[in-house]
Amino acid sequence: MPVDRNGSVETLNGYIHRIGGVLKYDQNARNALYERLRLDSSTFLYELINNGLRGATPAEVSTLNGGGDGNRVAFENTFFDNIVCYNPGTLLRFNVMGAWRAHNSDQFQGWDVYDFAIKLPHVPTGEYELRIIYPPMGRGGLMQFYIGNSSKQSDMVAVGIPFDACADPNVDATFGYEPEPDDIDDTYDFGVASDQTMHVRGYMRAPASFSRGTYNTITDQLTYSDDDIYSAARQITGSTNCRTEKGYGTMMLRRIITTQRFEQGKDYWLRIKNLVNDSNLGWSFDFIELVPLDIVNNQNMSEDWY
Repeated sequence: MPVDRNGSVETLNGYIHRIGGVLKYDQNARNALYERLRLDSSTFLYELINNGLRGATPAEVSTLNGGGDGNRVAFENTFFDNIVCYNPGTLLRFNVMGAWRAHNSDQFQGWDVYDFAIKLPHVPTGEYELRIIYPPMGRGGLMQFYIGNSSKQSDMVAVGIPFDACADPNVDATFGYEPEPDDIDDTYDFGVASDQTMHVRGYMRAPASFSRGTYNTITDQLTYSDDDIYSAARQITGSTNCRTEKGYGTMMLRRIITTQRFEQGKDYWLRIKNLVNDSNLGWSFDFIELVPLDIVNNQNMSEDWY
């Protein structure tokens, strides 16, 4: 049984670390509070972590089930403390690590007549742009987002217009999407201009830090040269990462949900409601981004590629 440094107190499953002074932020810590926050859904649904599902493989899940398909895990509507289902027909599924178009190769998703709210993690007080990542595909749903300070339906306020996760960016002009060309010359801006057009219309490309493929095969860190502002972008062009992947059904995009103030210590719930009577169209909740507006509006850097 672990004990503290002086051997005077026993603990069941941890250690006691004594502090020699008052804990306080230095300037570096304060600056770090105002960076882009990318939060994987499996990290703030603690039940996934406590039950060994985050980072699990299909083979491991199949073993837990005594055999059979282990690609997805199904949950009762009341399983998660931080999820409230308003419609009992809501399906909650977790796709464990595999060949998914998703950060860390796993994603939280479901189908049917879904109407539920999920509690967002607390963040430092500030003005943020809230985004969700999703896969445009034929089985994508038509849904409405809401934000509330509790899980009560009466607290929920609709944000934005209905969101069509089925729309094809390659043919729908409302995205402002331009596929990355296969051949790059020195005049190409690696999507900076079209990124800005998409952002105005409420969309963004996915980051290039993960790919469609088993366990996300793209893991190399990018390098940057002061002599070439596109040096990092050149390393990802032509690969199968989710930023440069341009095929409908294989790409990923980010959808901007709302821009608003979030206060530290205050609860925020994101509600996702199905708007169509089609049980085959689904929702996907891989990760969210909360980005401070001073980063979003910074004129000295473009939106992140990675």
